Amino acid sequence: VLRRVDVLRAILANALLVYASWRVLHGGEGEPPVTLTTPSYIETLSSSLMVASLVDAAIVESLGGIVVYAGGDDVAALLPAYSPAYCRDKEGKEAYCIHPPVYAFAYTYAGLIYSDAHGRARLARQVVGKLFEAIGGDARTSGDAKLNIGLLAVILSRLNYWGLLGLLGENWLPLGFHVYRGIVAPATVAHGRSYGLLFAHYKMPLWTGMATAGALEEMKDEVVIRLRRGEARKDVLVVAYGGISGETLAITPFYSLATPPSRMLTEMCGPEGGLLPPAVTLAIRIHHCVEAGVFSRSLYADVAAVSPAVVRIAEEAGEPRGWKLYGYLLRRNRRDKGAGCDVEKLEEEMRGLGGVFIEARGEAQPLLVHVFRLAVDAGKASR
Repeated sequence: VLRRVDVLRAILANALLVYASWRVLHGGEGEPPVTLTTPSYIETLSSSLMVASLVDAAIVESLGGIVVYAGGDDVAALLPAYSPAYCRDKEGKEAYCIHPPVYAFAYTYAGLIYSDAHGRARLARQVVGKLFEAIGGDARTSGDAKLNIGLLAVILSRLNYWGLLGLLGENWLPLGFHVYRGIVAPATVAHGRSYGLLFAHYKMPLWTGMATAGALEEMKDEVVIRLRRGEARKDVLVVAYGGISGETLAITPFYSLATPPSRMLTEMCGPEGGLLPPAVTLAIRIHHCVEAGVFSRSLYADVAAVSPAVVRIAEEAGEPRGWKLYGYLLRRNRRDKGAGCDVEKLEEEMRGLGGVFIEARGEAQPLLVHVFRLAVDAGKASR
């Protein structure tokens, strides 16, 4: 007992020393962002990261991918670029379509929660519906849309990191916790997680592809998100097609842009919260609408042609106004109507992202340029 008391005194003394040093360095103002690394904290953090990596591995494998490494907060994996839908025509009825990877994930992870077939099937239906609702599509009639598996893996893994996979169903998982085969561990909600995603040709050397994806993830340290008020760093998705180049490099934040990153969990779990952050949601929705045939594929070429003008307008006006130009391109390339592909609604979402800049590699560009780049990269990967 006396030895434990001495240890606690030493921990408290070190904590007070850190606190006093921080106050001196900052002129006695504010409170230091200090977390006491006690043995119980280290044990909890270790178990959280372990269970999170196990779930990440299950997500990748269920989507048809290969796990290269999963440990701590790091994940490296190879995944198919996209998945076409499997459709079955019924006499006198509308075709019924499914995306096998989505069901494979739903049934795989449901099997880690439920032991009975009925519970797994019910949960799988909820997961499929929620995912397609998030991208503005219909799980039954999205047969023409190719599902981007890389983006899907990133989304599911990011939700898992904060213990938010429970948002895919109705009260089937406690929010803020990881669950894996009877193991329950709290999620590291206070920390973000950045991703590097490379869409590569199958003939690209494996080492080159893995090194490039790693370099994309490392770019998080030089990215600055210029918000309407203040700035934010890290917790971003960095995507490229074929290699690192300015024309295909897309950087989008995972957190909401309306409030600080620290309040993202409250937003997502609130009554008006969404499953995905707005920038990623908009990019996926535009890509989905093109793949579903609502917008023509010429949209991608038009966007690439006008993006330099959008950057120039933003530099001259001091604020991004390119959403109007992008809205014109959406109307020009609209071929049909579709759920979640309403141009007015997409314009409203684009306007909500106005005023936000991505600063990277010594250049600041409107966030909307990166959102459309992400949609274009996903479209190229689906060809």
